[in-house]
Amino acid sequence: MFRLFPSFTHLFVACLLLVIPGLAGSASGEAADAAYSEWYDLYTAEQLEEALELAASRITADSSAAFGWAALSLSLEGLGYFDKALWLAGESLLRDSSSALGWVALGMAEVSSDSGDGAFEFELARELDPALAIVSFGTGYAAMSAEDYEGAIAGFSESIMLDSSYVSGWRSLAVSLRLSARQEEASTLLDRALLLWPEDPWFWEEKGYVLELLELYDVSAHAYDRAIELDPADTYALRRRGLLFERDSNYEAAIEMYRMVIDADPADAWTYGELGFCYDQLGQPKKAEQWYLDGIEVDPDYAWAALRIGLIAMDRGELESASYWLEYAVDADPLMTDAWVNLGLVSEDLGSFGYAVECYEHALEIDPEDYWTWGELGYVLEQLGRYDEAAVAYERGVLANEQYMWGWQQRGLLYEEEGEYTKAIGWYRDALASAGESAWMLGELGYLLEGEADFDSARLCYREALEIDSCYVFGLIRLGRLELDAGRFDVVQDLFERYLACGGDEVTGWLQLSLMFEEMGHAEEADSCAFQGLAVDPDGWISMAEDHFYSDRPDEAEHLLHRSELAEPVSAYSWIRIADIYDAMGMRSEADRCYGIAIETEPENPAVLYDYGVTLSAREDYDAAQETFLRALEMDSTDVDTWSMLGEAYLFDGRYTEALEALQRAVELDPSSVFSISYVGLVYERMGRPLDAMEYYLQALELSPGYSYAHDRIAAIVDPSYDADWWSRDAHRLNASVSLDFSAETGNREELDLVASAEVTYRYNDMGSQIALEGSCSLEEVNDRETENSAYAALSADYYFTDAIYLEASTSWDRQPLTVRPWQISSYLAAGYRKWLGEWIWVSPEIGVGMVSSKWSLRDEVSDLWSAYASTGIWCEPRGWPDLWLGGSLYYPPQHPEDYEFFGNLELGFDIWKPLSLTLGYSVDYTNRPLISLWEKLDSEYYTRLTFSLH
Repeated sequence: MFRLFPSFTHLFVACLLLVIPGLAGSASGEAADAAYSEWYDLYTAEQLEEALELAASRITADSSAAFGWAALSLSLEGLGYFDKALWLAGESLLRDSSSALGWVALGMAEVSSDSGDGAFEFELARELDPALAIVSFGTGYAAMSAEDYEGAIAGFSESIMLDSSYVSGWRSLAVSLRLSARQEEASTLLDRALLLWPEDPWFWEEKGYVLELLELYDVSAHAYDRAIELDPADTYALRRRGLLFERDSNYEAAIEMYRMVIDADPADAWTYGELGFCYDQLGQPKKAEQWYLDGIEVDPDYAWAALRIGLIAMDRGELESASYWLEYAVDADPLMTDAWVNLGLVSEDLGSFGYAVECYEHALEIDPEDYWTWGELGYVLEQLGRYDEAAVAYERGVLANEQYMWGWQQRGLLYEEEGEYTKAIGWYRDALASAGESAWMLGELGYLLEGEADFDSARLCYREALEIDSCYVFGLIRLGRLELDAGRFDVVQDLFERYLACGGDEVTGWLQLSLMFEEMGHAEEADSCAFQGLAVDPDGWISMAEDHFYSDRPDEAEHLLHRSELAEPVSAYSWIRIADIYDAMGMRSEADRCYGIAIETEPENPAVLYDYGVTLSAREDYDAAQETFLRALEMDSTDVDTWSMLGEAYLFDGRYTEALEALQRAVELDPSSVFSISYVGLVYERMGRPLDAMEYYLQALELSPGYSYAHDRIAAIVDPSYDADWWSRDAHRLNASVSLDFSAETGNREELDLVASAEVTYRYNDMGSQIALEGSCSLEEVNDRETENSAYAALSADYYFTDAIYLEASTSWDRQPLTVRPWQISSYLAAGYRKWLGEWIWVSPEIGVGMVSSKWSLRDEVSDLWSAYASTGIWCEPRGWPDLWLGGSLYYPPQHPEDYEFFGNLELGFDIWKPLSLTLGYSVDYTNRPLISLWEKLDSEYYTRLTFSLH
């Protein structure tokens, strides 16, 4: 068969064919050479060092002998010197192109050095000497290198058929059979080989491994033992025997094997790791850690040992050390998924959820089918508030393994938290169809169906859950209550009694039975059950009210609250519990009444006042909360929590000086209070002092490295879009500024103006309600003779009923001497709605009624004109970018609709250098029916304003 020559080696052979005759002749008498026979025996017996020495001596004796060069090539190839073997094979063929051994040597060197597949050379060698076993071995070797195990088996089988003493042929055939999963045949072949070479440790090693693959572990152990008996320094057999001891949990014996390996080969890093693992399993982590460290010292890239040290540190709770070693492991081996996953777990425990996300994502890039890691990724994304991404992660987890019940559960709970109850119901039904039975999931599905008022389906779910787990207490109590609602008393009693027998809450069980007997009209039994429950918890009716409220049964909860009050709660804390439920139900007057009773019950107990203050703060009634906390501090001025909450109430009420004092007092009392320290930082942030804030956030992280609030605030401050001035402006109730305007007007008049103005605003509540006073004036010469003094003043006030709805009143006075309208007063009253479209943009439409009073010089009269008033404004405050204001207003007099007027303006604001800012603006003034018909309807003005904030 003739083929193209794809390599330099083949090109060399082609030249050889042209210049050296006699290629088709017979072998050049290697077999007749006694040295060849002796070398052949050594080579086929895999005594390669001896074979090498003999071949070298043959060349020394006669450098023209082709066989010597070929023998030297094959010996070196067997010892791993592939490039030299390739060159020596060429030397052999240059001396005798008809040497079958030379062609085999060239083919073997080609395959080993990846410079060719050897097929051409082995084919020529076979033509020259078809009975030469090395040729058949070479074809098998080439096939095995190409992972053609069937071809390898054929070649190696032929080699031992031609020469039954060819050790390499037997060995390679055994390995080929093993790699092709023909373990039974490999075992039989090895038995035959051991009859020929019973003292050869290699055959015992291979026999042991094949038996392991056949799961014949005891027989495998005997084979390894025999190999070790023949060669006590046989590290392969020692390692495999050690692993078998590990499999049997006989770690002491495994340690003995591994120590023998270390004695034979002190540079075997893998064995150090196994020694560490054995000591780890024996509960000796310190010894284990030392062996792992020894392994890393031998091989600094030993990632598995670093992983194991990290796991030991995790078990000890030494999270920083664990993080270091797991980082070491992934640096050494970026594809080690176990290291990435455990690094993610450690990062979770350290509160570094963002880094945990990165770790899990690395692991999933390597193994995207790891459903458990998808679930863990979903969990940390939830902690970061990235719920949409968490949902995707859970979905990927169940896609990878539809039996992954936790992933199904967590995704369903996200639907519930989003209020997507219909989707949650569908999801749980899909989960039950895909993942199989789950009492928890059936219970959750039943609970959701109750919320949809599908009580029959809910009952069915609870019953199915109880078939899976007859002591599923949630199912028992929920089904019992549904059956009680339906009046099925014969079923209810059994369910509540089973609930108690299965370890359900005693108070709940007895009081539910009491309610059941009460509905049945069995007063004596009802009192008896109530006595049993209240003996366990005198405030049991309060507990029942809480249980019903959080189980979405508000009517029953309210009824139980009244019953709780009639039962005369035993302490102020009992009244607080009642008040808390009323407050959560939105019944604030009832809640305040109960808080009042709690305070009267224990008037000297500051904890009662503290609890009430917390509730008031949660309602954003900060004034009342501050008063309550101060009363509590009069009783106990050393309570850290009260000082902290007082500081929080001051903080969110905008009283930053008092907030600092309270929070710093809390820190003095407890220097480790990260809550108080972080809120000190927030106070400074609100005051427009981010560097001071950063110091306190860093201090909080030093005390608690995983404190997410401080971490998040630091991330916000270092974000390029962070605007400290925004907080500073918001921090002050009183703001004042002066401005200088330069404007160019076109329309009825074309002129340049220079205007000075001032503005004062006062925010009088936290909703944003404020009073504003502004004024401006200009001095300008007209016709080089007269001076026109224009002026403008405005007073406005607004009141926010909610964060969005407000009422605004405004009046303005505009003086323009030497015009047809010397002065004008415009007033309006309007209702408005401010809607935030995002974190930095809001729109505010207004509608109302107004009056315009104007003095006209041409008619020498004052006119009063009632108008409908409407306006809208859009304000954009993207941090790090210029502010944008776009607004417009319309006066529409119903009696004279043709006299409507429109005013609009567009402004861009730039912060130059605190407290200086620059505004570029454009305004239009449209009057549909000007006083003088020749006048233009539209006036426009470009202006530039430089503003200096005074406070």
